[in-house]
Amino acid sequence: MVIAYDDVDEFGIRLRQSEENETVAGVDVNSEKVFLDRSNAGLETLVDRNGDTFQFGKRFETDYPTDKKQIKLRGLVDESSVELFIDDGEYVFTNLIYTKPTNRGIELYSHGGKVEILSLDFYHLDSIWRVSPADGEIERIVVSEEEVVLEVGELTELIAHAKPDWLNVLSPFEWEVAKAGLIELKAIDETTVSITGIEMGTTSVTISDPNSGIFKDITVRVVEDRTSKYTDGWGPSPLTGRVSGNWDIFDQTSLSSHIEFSPEWKEIFREEVLTTDFSVSTDIQWIDQGDEGFPKYGVTIQDEEGTMVSAFFNVDINQLETFARNHHQDFGWEGVDLPAGTDLQEASTLKVEKEGDIFTFYINGEQMYERIVEMKGDMSVGLINENTKAEFRNFEVEKLSDPIFDHEIDVTDLEKLINSAKGITNKGVTEASYQRLQEAIKRAIEDLETITTDEELLIAIERLQESINDLQIKELSPVPIKKEIDVRDLEELIERAIKLTNKSMTEESYQVLQVAINSAMEKLDNINSDDELNKAISELQASISEVEFSLHETKSQEGDDEVLSDSDKLPNTSTVLFNFLLLGIVLVTIGGTVMYRYRNRENES
Repeated sequence: MVIAYDDVDEFGIRLRQSEENETVAGVDVNSEKVFLDRSNAGLETLVDRNGDTFQFGKRFETDYPTDKKQIKLRGLVDESSVELFIDDGEYVFTNLIYTKPTNRGIELYSHGGKVEILSLDFYHLDSIWRVSPADGEIERIVVSEEEVVLEVGELTELIAHAKPDWLNVLSPFEWEVAKAGLIELKAIDETTVSITGIEMGTTSVTISDPNSGIFKDITVRVVEDRTSKYTDGWGPSPLTGRVSGNWDIFDQTSLSSHIEFSPEWKEIFREEVLTTDFSVSTDIQWIDQGDEGFPKYGVTIQDEEGTMVSAFFNVDINQLETFARNHHQDFGWEGVDLPAGTDLQEASTLKVEKEGDIFTFYINGEQMYERIVEMKGDMSVGLINENTKAEFRNFEVEKLSDPIFDHEIDVTDLEKLINSAKGITNKGVTEASYQRLQEAIKRAIEDLETITTDEELLIAIERLQESINDLQIKELSPVPIKKEIDVRDLEELIERAIKLTNKSMTEESYQVLQVAINSAMEKLDNINSDDELNKAISELQASISEVEFSLHETKSQEGDDEVLSDSDKLPNTSTVLFNFLLLGIVLVTIGGTVMYRYRNRENES
């Protein structure tokens, strides 16, 4: 399609149009934008595979120079996507759409002026995965709604079209109601009918082409209150409010699931709450499965604290799988092969029986497996599936009769274990594991009053012993090893400072030094590191140096005064030399006298 424009505000083409929906591709001349708008293409929001909601219905646009005055558009449109190539691929939009398959209107439009259509060509696309019909043959029939919910007296309209979209049907479609008393159906034209709810219940409506035999089935459900979350007793969990998936509900005991993939299982529950032991069973027939995820379908049981036990058929590996978890942790998957000859394409009865904390699983009456899972308080039961389409029939829940007891149960071992557990303190263990032990002790004390079988006693003992074994030791922080600090240098410096206080000093210097000594002595007993020791030594040394400098200055001044007043005296060193000289002369004289007298005596003799 090639469009020329000049004085116009906006123009474009509306695709997959109906009275309610459309996808729009166009040019906003004033803002110089080209856009693809799926804001009204069927869905406003979607949930991604992480369970997060995102805005699906929105407009995509990009800058476009409108001074060209001409634009070339080429689009590929199917039931769920639109690809738009602008000016031979200079700009490209690719978007999913979720519009009704009966929306097939196409409309050109302009605002604020006129445009000229220079060329316009339509051609048909064959499916890449469906077998293309011969010319003039119907491929399939599509309906505007595949599941209709009406209140009594409420009216709605349905539209049916043949595929491919360009096909002209030779005769009007025929509409047949399985349970005619539930609804009233009237033809409006060749493709449209009105349906009015008459009486509560569920019925199927078949739309068929009389010439080809091609037909389409839809479900119509008439309810008392269309806003209610429950239909025929099926809906969200009575305990958690949880419901998910897409289900066809036939009545209070039968329904089917749709193929639908998401990271979460698809669940639907009965509107009832159980407080005693019970069994739940249903006949399940596998119909089909999708390409993604894991094909599982079966029974689920949940309590008010979020503990869950589920049993699944897994057609891929031909097993009965069980899964259990609580709000603390997953207990994991456990499975067992199905009995020989089990054909899941035929209805098989799955039964789960709960007695105390023991869950027993049966297939067609044959016991297959047991698991022990603790559940508390009220419980709700329902059905669950993932990536499958299956039919669930004859859903039944039966309360189990009270057992007949043949002998009294000796609970001495449990009492001893309770007393032993009570003696455990929280010293050295984590607070969380200690609290779990306290809860287990409380539960064991309650069990003492209700245990009626040896099996229940064994379970109570194992449960309490498990809580004791699960006590987690605290991770103790390493105790730092205190390093011995050699403080002798500081002690010697303190002694030196104390001796200085005996010297002659000013009152101010004395006070400064005394404060420094006291501070160093206080630190002496509290030093824990070399840095603290060096700091104490530095502070005291600074005070000592300051005092010594002050003393030196004082002595220097006193020495100068002495020299000025006694300058006429000989130095002390001269006096000492003189005395030694005089002593020598005396000794020489005495020696000479003695020698003289000694010689005279010899001469006389």
